[in-house]
Amino acid sequence: MKIKSAIRYLIIETVCCLYGILFVYAAASKLLDFENFRVQLGQSPILGAFAGLLSWLVPILEILISLCLCIPQVRRVALYAAFTLMLMFTAYIYTVLHYSSFVPCSCGGVLEDMGWTVHLYFNLLFVILAAAALLLMPSRPSRRSLSPLPLLAYCSVGGLLTVALLYLSSDTIIHKHNTFIRSFAFSPQKVHEANLGYNSYYLAGSNASSIFLGNPTVPSLLSEFDSQLNKRADHRVVPDTVYPGSSLHFHVIGDHLFATDGNIPVIYRGKASGAWRAAPVWLGHLRYTQIKFTGPDHAVVRGYNHEGESILAAIDFSSADATLHEGLLQRQIDGLFDVDGIVLYDTHTKEIIYVYYYRNEMIITDSHLTLLRRNTTIDTISKAQIEVAQLRKSGDRLLAAPPLTVNHSAAADHGYIFVQSGLMGRFESKEMWQEASVIDVYQSEGNRYLFSFYVYHIDGSKLRSFIVKDNHLYGLIGNYLVDYQLHDAMFSPKGVRAIQAVSGNRRKPGIE
Repeated sequence: MKIKSAIRYLIIETVCCLYGILFVYAAASKLLDFENFRVQLGQSPILGAFAGLLSWLVPILEILISLCLCIPQVRRVALYAAFTLMLMFTAYIYTVLHYSSFVPCSCGGVLEDMGWTVHLYFNLLFVILAAAALLLMPSRPSRRSLSPLPLLAYCSVGGLLTVALLYLSSDTIIHKHNTFIRSFAFSPQKVHEANLGYNSYYLAGSNASSIFLGNPTVPSLLSEFDSQLNKRADHRVVPDTVYPGSSLHFHVIGDHLFATDGNIPVIYRGKASGAWRAAPVWLGHLRYTQIKFTGPDHAVVRGYNHEGESILAAIDFSSADATLHEGLLQRQIDGLFDVDGIVLYDTHTKEIIYVYYYRNEMIITDSHLTLLRRNTTIDTISKAQIEVAQLRKSGDRLLAAPPLTVNHSAAADHGYIFVQSGLMGRFESKEMWQEASVIDVYQSEGNRYLFSFYVYHIDGSKLRSFIVKDNHLYGLIGNYLVDYQLHDAMFSPKGVRAIQAVSGNRRKPGIE
């Protein structure tokens, strides 16, 4: 009997010692690299919404449990707490691996080097050890005390329910009621690049096989690249009629080539092949600053009304007039700078998207500018933070100070909206913002934020504009035109995990 008691005592002491070492080491690793731990926890699909609280609570609990394991009077309670906490860690890993859209990294020390499956089994082993130690502990003399099995069952149910509630509530908060917490799934792979030699190019559009660039320093030049950026052909576009003082900007939509000049309200149209000529198809009275073509005979522009405020309008080339749509752009300060933004057109959903530069809002309409919905981006800037001054002599309005840019640029494709953000979210690394641009991905239908990814700078230059074409992102960074491989599968949870496995971006999910 004495031998059995000695073995039982040795097992209990060993388990308590192992837990103490594990929890102290894990807590110390988190606290010594606290900022990194909080950033990674903030990117968790299960715990991201509660990262601010949990980044402190978890290491504190680990330290408290470790201390209590050293005190005989409270050791039993500490072991139940250790069992429950480790079971929650295990459930967290299992949930992330099987139900999450991506796998974050938020471990510390050597635990971070474990593979996903190894860490899962590692945690399960400690769960079993804690349960075994509790079952081996001598029962209390009090008749009111429960036996270990019911208590273990209660702790298990409570821990698993807590993880489930965290998962459901965090998913809702991050994707539907976001408090500016990003979920980084992975970074796209750069597969091709072309050195343009200059940084003055702009993206003019694309068709089934090519990407087109214009260059304002050579207004008549239109450069064509194949989809792999290997072959380049330069075309000289010749308008049939040239208006004095005009500076043409090219747009390629499918087989059609358009040339525009918003100061002189003229639109040219031709074929994106052959002689590369363009003839005027619309000469109206509305000056515009942006234009998106929704078909060979229709376009949407952002122009000015009689009060000098910005307004969206629809153009039918069969008429010299434009149909103004009052009320789509909502004035907050001056109706000009505060509503500044970028016009997009999704050729697959036939939707017009207007993304504000200085506030967290997107306007979604059909191709005739009938309002469908107003979506929001995940940051919290709902009112433009700009300062406008008006010159006394000329009456011109100018920005009196640099504005706070919320959204730099954007693209739309297949019902998804890609927004290059200008603001750093909660629990994000400042170092990463110095090395890469952040693209936030939204689902147009349902106003749902999906995830974010990085596009890294090249030679210190950041992404300045981009388009998304099927499963590729083509962007201009410094002197380079780059092609990043995206995946249709990245919009489904299973697809993201498959992409991570292929790309080698295998980041470990534990928090203990």
